Amino acid sequence: MDAKLAYKRLYNWFDSKSSRISARDLDLSYRSQASALASVLPKPEQATPNDMMALAQEVLTGSLEWAYHEKDDQSIKLHEYARTIVTEFSDKYDPSKSSLAKGALKYRYGRKG
Repeated sequence: MDAKLAYKRLYNWFDSKSSRISARDLDLSYRSQASALASVLPKPEQATPNDMMALAQEVLTGSLEWAYHEKDDQSIKLHEYARTIVTEFSDKYDPSKSSLAKGALKYRYGRKG
């Protein structure tokens, strides 16, 4: 599987399960950060490698980490998709070139992106 397919599967999962964010037993600020971030994910055909890496980082260690062990309809855990993206793009990642990464900082720290 390549990073583009991994991103598409993550995107589709968050798109179809967005109501799960509000139903999760998460701290209110964490839940609102996760919900806001998930709502601005670039569509798969528009996502850059930097956007894909930003999503992977959020699943692995950020506002979307609560979904780390969640499984998709293929019974694959979301962190496996995130790791696929990291493996392919980590050496090329520049968060300053990702609107998603800038948005993650904004939602996490109240910064203006």
